[in-house]
Amino acid sequence: MSHDHDNMNTYLALEAVVVGDDPTTSRVVEIGCVEMHDDHPTGRSFHSYANPGRDLDVAALQAKGLSTEALADKPRFGDIAYGLICVIRDRPVLVLDAERVSAIEREMARVVEQLKPAGWSGEYRLDQVCELSVLSQIGQAMGQEDTSIEGFCKQYVLAAPQRAGGSLAVARFTGNLWQSMLPEYHKWQAKHS
Repeated sequence: MSHDHDNMNTYLALEAVVVGDDPTTSRVVEIGCVEMHDDHPTGRSFHSYANPGRDLDVAALQAKGLSTEALADKPRFGDIAYGLICVIRDRPVLVLDAERVSAIEREMARVVEQLKPAGWSGEYRLDQVCELSVLSQIGQAMGQEDTSIEGFCKQYVLAAPQRAGGSLAVARFTGNLWQSMLPEYHKWQAKHS
């Protein structure tokens, strides 16, 4: 899917907090989306915690500043999925890396699977709902070797988001990172067009 990154003055920065390393058992436990205009948040956002519906590794949850008890009364991902889709549908959306995209797509696929729609392929793709751009992939295309948060912070002299700020802090970081990447992206794009 081709995107016009030059005309992306207003866009959404999306972050998912994922617990677990195994794609078959990991769960999105928090999701945050911040609307940005250039490098400024507009004040519009979407945020929710998600009850994973089962026990997750306690140490992994604690590393994210969460607990099973804190998530017990939160809605399941399926209960927030429609709201998320309404927010991102047909909008330019930035995500830090492909792992977060995959985690959200797996959660969405679980939701759709429960509905058993006719012709369901078993796959859910965010790029079919929104104009998705993955900053780690853009960074790699431009030749950046380390596209982790730490690598981006070093490359663009940015402060890392505070873990205590959760998904909204990382979403704001993602939007600010995009603004920092734009001058270099424009040069790269001019060379490769």
